[in-house]
Amino acid sequence: MNHPVSENVYSTFEGTLNNFSAAPRQVAAACLIRCLVSVDTEDGKYAYSGLFQSTFDAMSDAVRRIGLRPYKISVRVLP
Repeated sequence: MNHPVSENVYSTFEGTLNNFSAAPRQVAAACLIRCLVSVDTEDGKYAYSGLFQSTFDAMSDAVRRIGLRPYKISVRVLP
């Protein structure tokens, strides 16, 4: 299906849209927080620290590392 009107609108604002979409990535990269992630599984307890965009991202990182098994995760922001 041909949509010449929407294509013209997009080409008109393409530069503006590209600049706008880059702004959140630049802000997010500048706002990293240091977190201590503690993980408790049936195999034992361990902890690690890292730089994350949010405590939710730190928790998500731990979940990806653990996989599908029972766990308890704690995330604390470090100074």
